[in-house]
Amino acid sequence: MRKAVASIQTFAGGIIDDRLRAVQREKKANQDQGQATRATGTIAQLAKKDGKDLLDLFMETTQDREELLIVVLNFLIAGRDTTAQLLSWFFYEMMAHPEHLDGIRRELTEVLGECPEEGYRLPYDRLRDVPYTFACITEALRLHPSVPKNGKRCVKDTLIVPSKPNPTNLPPIQIYKGEMAGWSDWVMARLPEVWGADCEEYRPSRFLDSATEDEEGRMGTKQYSQWQQHMFNGGPRLCLGMNLANFEALSIVAAIVPLFDVHWARADQGQTASWPPKYLASVTLPSEPYQVEFRRRARPTAITNTNIAAPQRGRFPTSDLGFPRIVNVKRKGGRSMYLG
Repeated sequence: MRKAVASIQTFAGGIIDDRLRAVQREKKANQDQGQATRATGTIAQLAKKDGKDLLDLFMETTQDREELLIVVLNFLIAGRDTTAQLLSWFFYEMMAHPEHLDGIRRELTEVLGECPEEGYRLPYDRLRDVPYTFACITEALRLHPSVPKNGKRCVKDTLIVPSKPNPTNLPPIQIYKGEMAGWSDWVMARLPEVWGADCEEYRPSRFLDSATEDEEGRMGTKQYSQWQQHMFNGGPRLCLGMNLANFEALSIVAAIVPLFDVHWARADQGQTASWPPKYLASVTLPSEPYQVEFRRRARPTAITNTNIAAPQRGRFPTSDLGFPRIVNVKRKGGRSMYLG
């Protein structure tokens, strides 16, 4: 464990050190030109080159390496692994329930038009215009929450009173200072009193609101309480990156699903995982690394955008985070292209 923590800190520390050195170089260059500026001004100038990222914004507040290290670790663990794991479980559910893929493709075509050769690039302002695709992703997250369990230590005696509605008539719970209060979104997703008798089934329609159905049969996204749909926590501790994570997941799905059929790879294609893939022990909820065959859907020409899955050697993107590894891409009626 200590070696693993040290490796993570070394990696994250390298990101910070590179950025701090860049700031110092810029400051020195300005001083040499007689244009010395404050550190915050220097950072702002650096950020103008390609736009500010979150680390730029935090560095305007502090340049303390240890504080920035905590920030970067949060980016890596809370912002990257969780979204990659969501996508790994989404593609697992699509292989288990492939009937939903055509619905996703139809919706994307209706909203964005004919799919280009390089796949869709979903604009951020269309995030709410693809409720069926969003429902398929959200249902995968409900069953496989990226943070499956959590807990807090009580700092003073507290009486927890269940919020309303309270259909199961839960009583107030007394918690004393020093005790731990824990919860599990993974367990909550499988409680009939929370999600109904079909709680263990993958059913994206639970996130579609029939009350908003239009003349063409399209429905909007159904809204639940943050304490029921708790995958991003709630209240003052609601995940700050929720919209970004949803947009990233939708963007990946929109880029891949219209172009490829998704199949569980065979043993002779390098499959190393069992079906269904096992959970790995972690603070988050990765699956064991598994291999997928992305079979190119029939089109007149080949993909040229290597960001999607061009026919060249490479990995997509990293299996160590639980994301599916491409081992084979096949055109219908054409040759296979192995990416291993």
